[in-house]
Amino acid sequence: MYDTLLLQLESGMSRLETEVKKWQDEILSNETKLHTLAQKSALMDVWQRRAEAELKVGQQLQYSMATNFSNLFHLLSALRESEPV
Repeated sequence: MYDTLLLQLESGMSRLETEVKKWQDEILSNETKLHTLAQKSALMDVWQRRAEAELKVGQQLQYSMATNFSNLFHLLSALRESEPV
């Protein structure tokens, strides 16, 4: 009688241990996925900030080039007007 109960309890314990192991493995897998996604998200944030900074530099350069071109155009116009015909 006690031997039968002991075998039933050991069998139940074995099933529970197997199920616990399965859940632990699933949790570990999900934690790994979460960590990977967090790292990818952080990397995407860095890339986005870098792209925004490059766009800002490009806009500043474009403005600077337009200003320089405009200044050069006015200088050439002034020189033409001052040349004797």
